[in-house]
Amino acid sequence: MKPPIKFATSYRHNKLYHQYDTIPTLWKACMYNYYLNRYAEFKINKDPKSLAREIEFSDYPWEHESCDYWLFQPRTKAMRYSKHSACQFLSFANYFYLLEAFPGKKFYHISDYDMNHFYCMDNRGEVFDPQGLALLFDINDYKKTFHEDSVTDVDQIHYTIEDFVCDYHSKHNSYYEYQPDAAPESSLTPCNG
Repeated sequence: MKPPIKFATSYRHNKLYHQYDTIPTLWKACMYNYYLNRYAEFKINKDPKSLAREIEFSDYPWEHESCDYWLFQPRTKAMRYSKHSACQFLSFANYFYLLEAFPGKKFYHISDYDMNHFYCMDNRGEVFDPQGLALLFDINDYKKTFHEDSVTDVDQIHYTIEDFVCDYHSKHNSYYEYQPDAAPESSLTPCNG
């Protein structure tokens, strides 16, 4: 595995973005979990079912943006697929989106606590990161703090995303969970959670 070298091309990012429409369950479940954590942290009382409904009827993560960081950034396509400070959760979804968009390719989920950022990368060092593109990160920022110990355990990602999806769907009366190993057309199977 090579360290970060450059951002993946717009074409390759677009293949990732397409999955937000194809399998919206993933990013919505991640967003739901993110908000549950934020509300708990700041002791905000929010009905989980109401939150799930709000997320269900949205089209892109940026619709849930509550801060104004984007006002001072160019309006890039990456904006739609990012949410300020939610990179950890959305990067889990991006990991599976990349597996669907590029079958047979090797990808890594990076938890870079020195950079305080989470993103995905292939084994050639190409970074897939809507959040980084939206925030105008420099690829050198990734290079400075990357080390191979930052690679997230794949089993941990699978367990985490399954928990996110089951919890999210249990709140808006759906009975399906995402199965990352399944083919795209059969990715939804009954959830026992």
